[in-house]
Amino acid sequence: MTVFKCPYCSAEYELTTARLSFQQRSYAKCEVCYQTMYSWSCRNVPRFTLMKPSEGKHHIVQTPATKTSRRAGLYDFVGWQGRR
Repeated sequence: MTVFKCPYCSAEYELTTARLSFQQRSYAKCEVCYQTMYSWSCRNVPRFTLMKPSEGKHHIVQTPATKTSRRAGLYDFVGWQGRR
């Protein structure tokens, strides 16, 4: 087991790898701050499992209609652009 820390919020992940028969190019986003924390282009594909979220650091989203702060939700994560 390898411990990987998000470079932006220090959330801790368990890092394991799997070997594929083909090359894959992708990236992993942090479940806490939603920043791209790791990218790869190889046959050894990483798998991240959140072990310990960073304490006191949550991603806050400013809504354009109300200008009030709130926590990021599922639609923010997937990039949904509909009305709220």
